[in-house]
Amino acid sequence: MYLSSSTCDNLRIIWQRDLDCQIDNDTWKQILTDNGRYIKETRGKFTQYKILHRYYWTPCRLFKIGLISTNTCWKCKKEMGTFVHLIWECSMVNPFWRRVLDFLEAWVGLSLPFSPRLCLLGDKTEIPQLTKSAHSVLMVGIASAARIILRYWKAPTLPTFNEWKALMSETASYEVMLARIRGRGPVVLGNWDYFMEYLTSN
Repeated sequence: MYLSSSTCDNLRIIWQRDLDCQIDNDTWKQILTDNGRYIKETRGKFTQYKILHRYYWTPCRLFKIGLISTNTCWKCKKEMGTFVHLIWECSMVNPFWRRVLDFLEAWVGLSLPFSPRLCLLGDKTEIPQLTKSAHSVLMVGIASAARIILRYWKAPTLPTFNEWKALMSETASYEVMLARIRGRGPVVLGNWDYFMEYLTSN
């Protein structure tokens, strides 16, 4: 989908404000280019697009237009229900992110930043030391975590690590199948095979 430069600039300003950071032009262009790149399944790609463009309704937005009576988070029932709070900051969601990142960190063998720039925007400058194939697996894992959270977007239900493992098992099998069909190299297949082995044994 084509987006005007002004629309993209406005989106960057909003993310910078909410994450309290600065994103330079080159990094922002790379974030836009990479959005949805690492997930082959169409639904997963679209989910990544909707996260970047903040498609999902929040208590704050619904309250502002008079559709609900309070702007508090649907899960913690305490904090203001902004987009970043619901998908990242909430005390009921944040431990899930921590568990997923701890698992991915152990698999990749490198320290990963506990960063919304990495997990929500897919900013590869947060992890420059990763190989391309390992980065792909990592980003699929992060995107799958976001998908589990979005399953229960408006519900008090909490995302679970076991749900993430089940989704990653399905996704990894799909990725391996596509890699073999497309004749991808042994490094790509090896990373996914190693991940599947690690996933089933931990």
